[in-house]
Amino acid sequence: MLAKVLLTGEDLKFGTRFKDKPLIYSILYKCFIFTLFLIGFHIVERVIGGVLHGKSIAQSFPDVGGGSVQGILSLGVTAFVTLIPFFAFREIPRVIGHSELWSLLLSRGTRVYTLQSRPQQ
Repeated sequence: MLAKVLLTGEDLKFGTRFKDKPLIYSILYKCFIFTLFLIGFHIVERVIGGVLHGKSIAQSFPDVGGGSVQGILSLGVTAFVTLIPFFAFREIPRVIGHSELWSLLLSRGTRVYTLQSRPQQ
């Protein structure tokens, strides 16, 4: 479910408001927007499924996070924190380039370290 919601949100260009700001703003903003989108999508999906199975909207409305405010906040915080590495790995290549990210991750030493450790000639 997570993948279909995230891909739908990205196709709708959610979370692009801070793309020209420092990277941390862009990452945290996307996490916040997509957390709200995930919770909303879950609710709408359950309501539509319930209505198609003959229940009323009130009967099919899910108890998100156990139905309490604390449960909903817990679900939201969990989703938010879970999305941070996902969006970090999506936003960093946008800024530094995909090849540079893979070079940093898979090379023996980073480019900066390699350049600094060479003797000056």
